[in-house]
Amino acid sequence: MLRKIAAIILENRKFLVVRDGSQDFFKMPGGKIERNESDEECLQRELMEELSIIPKETEFIGSAMGVTPNGEDIEIIFWLADYDGTIKPDNEINEVLFIDSCYNKEKIKLVKNLDTYLIPKLLELDLID
Repeated sequence: MLRKIAAIILENRKFLVVRDGSQDFFKMPGGKIERNESDEECLQRELMEELSIIPKETEFIGSAMGVTPNGEDIEIIFWLADYDGTIKPDNEINEVLFIDSCYNKEKIKLVKNLDTYLIPKLLELDLID
């Protein structure tokens, strides 16, 4: 099973989503947990690689199971993260947006687990509008 970390970065009751040039949908910043790497180490590495920021305060929010487009089982582990630095897309990331639960579904396409798991969870925790 594939395991991935997803960082929840909040600003003004909205959360950050990212997109790379090869995809038409937005996802959470984060990525695959490497062999012998902790969740926190993965979170730190991915946020530095993708957004040039360093997480400082983190909190486990939950996880969701799913299937990748090629049929592989996946667990996505969500961590709330405060950070140091200025968000600056790097490497494969070329677009960042802060959205809330009322985002424009016609213009902004999200990966499935954000609509089915994360947005309801963030609303339940009263972290986003």
